Amino acid sequence: MDLKLKNIPTVFIIFGATGDLMRKKIVPALFDLYIHNNLPKLFRIIGFSRRDITEDEFKKFVLEILQSGKEKKRKDQVNSFLNLVTYQQ
Repeated sequence: MDLKLKNIPTVFIIFGATGDLMRKKIVPALFDLYIHNNLPKLFRIIGFSRRDITEDEFKKFVLEILQSGKEKKRKDQVNSFLNLVTYQQ
């Protein structure tokens, strides 16, 4: 990725963030991009859903998705990825 593109502030907004597509495709793909350093440095994820859950509950949901994968993930990478995630109802 071009260095100029790595410094552009980017917000990835996910509507229906507690749904099946999030679990099966979006979180695994974004985490893969993250661990391979293919996301901008100033990158954030905002999940929107109708569910009445807190941001901590949403982060726990994302953590469960990451832990359910077949490959072992480093705890430091998972924790730093979770710091990119926020939630809004």
